[in-house]
Amino acid sequence: PDQASYNVPFGWRLPGSITEALTAVRAVLARHELLHSAYRPTAAGDLQRVVRSVDDVPVEQVALAGDPDEAFRVAARECVDRVFDLEQGAGRVLLGHVHSADVRVLLVYHHICVDAWSVRVIHDDLERALAGSLVPGRSGYHEFVQWEHDVRAAADHPRHLAFWRTLLDGAQPTVPPVDRDGTAEPGTVGLLRQLLPADVTDRLREVVRAEGVTLYT
Repeated sequence: PDQASYNVPFGWRLPGSITEALTAVRAVLARHELLHSAYRPTAAGDLQRVVRSVDDVPVEQVALAGDPDEAFRVAARECVDRVFDLEQGAGRVLLGHVHSADVRVLLVYHHICVDAWSVRVIHDDLERALAGSLVPGRSGYHEFVQWEHDVRAAADHPRHLAFWRTLLDGAQPTVPPVDRDGTAEPGTVGLLRQLLPADVTDRLREVVRAEGVTLYT
């Protein structure tokens, strides 16, 4: 809670004016409960998600002077590095603009509510909102919880559970290899950068689309 390690930033340049961008961003925030939720501890020590008003999500507008790209990078770095108080909310938005146009948007959310898959969903919804074709959301996480409850309560659930217990009986977890001793301090010692050829990444994207997963799966 006192570090920004789990902050997930993502953003794009947007067509149109700052007013149009703000309207589109708020429409996307309203469509997804997770984007305007807070997380508060219960008496048992667990976290409980609390859906808040869309207006509670901080949206900062910055007029970009001088070199707009550099000005936005400076503002974005401060926005990304700021630690979240999850009891108040898990996200914030930064909108940079040059004379109310040439808009850039940065969304920063805690990993408790977004992942790589979320970024594509939000991007596509933002495009629809800017085009005026975004359909308001009709479902929330509570409906997934109800679905999961129904699956577990189904008559054939014990049979499915027994199948997997039998299949995995005796299986041992694998231990990932390490190239150096770890420490308790966070850092980037495990970071690996490898440039892949374009034809390889194109093929990888085809595979993940066919399997309904992401490149991070």
